[in-house]
Amino acid sequence: MGNTLQIEGIDIKSALGRVAGNEKLLRKLLGRFVETQSDVAERIKTAMDNNDTETATREAHTIKGLAGSIGADLLFLYAENLETLLKKGVSDTLDTTLETFASELSSLMKRVSFALEQSENSTSMC
Repeated sequence: MGNTLQIEGIDIKSALGRVAGNEKLLRKLLGRFVETQSDVAERIKTAMDNNDTETATREAHTIKGLAGSIGADLLFLYAENLETLLKKGVSDTLDTTLETFASELSSLMKRVSFALEQSENSTSMC
C-alpha cells in the first residue's frame, strides 16, 4: 500500500475508515467532492447577497457534511462556523468567516485535485 493517498488537510485514515478501507471509493468521493463543491463559496455568497439565508445555510450544511465524510477537518470546522452564523443571523463576522472558509476550500480543492492526478498517473504506469 505504498500508493496510499496523502493530502494535506485531509485525514485519509479516518476517511478510509468511513468507506471500509476502500481507497478506490474514497478517490471517487474526493473526485466528486471537487466536481460538485469547488464553487460552493460563490454559491453561498450569491445566496447571502440575495438575502437567501435558507439556501446559504443549506449549502454550508451540505459542505460541512461532505467535508466531515472525507476527513477534511479544518474545512468542516469553517463550514460549521459559517452554518452557525447563518442560522443565528449574525452578520458582522459573516464576511470574514466566509472568506476564511473560501480560502481553505480553494486550497484544499487544489491539493485534492493534484493528489488525485498524481495517484492516477502512478497507477496507470503499473
